[in-house]
Amino acid sequence: WKEMVDIPGLSYLMAQRYFYRVPRDRAALRQGFLDYLTLDYDTASACAANATDPRIEAAGTRVKVPTLLIACRQDQVMPVENVNYSVDKIPGCELRWIEECGHLPMVEKADEYRAILRDFLWQK
Repeated sequence: WKEMVDIPGLSYLMAQRYFYRVPRDRAALRQGFLDYLTLDYDTASACAANATDPRIEAAGTRVKVPTLLIACRQDQVMPVENVNYSVDKIPGCELRWIEECGHLPMVEKADEYRAILRDFLWQK
């Protein structure tokens, strides 16, 4: 799998799914793609299983702590409809949107992401 990281343009192509504006730093993109390709089996399996596990969805209704969901309108992985569905399942969930951002706000809009998270944690 590691050899795939050196296929010209593949890191950029993969990044288009996760970013609204793909970062210009090609070395960072390459490293991120390499990290993704070299996930250990247990981690990769858990991520894939959780995406479709109905127990995860059902657990939302049992959340009893303050919950923040940070979502991005241009996220192709977690579309707006899915975000709204998730918020409806978690009692008292606070939803904050980040505009012009894909699936990785902690990378693409790091300052805004940190500010939202900090404000939520400090108010609780």
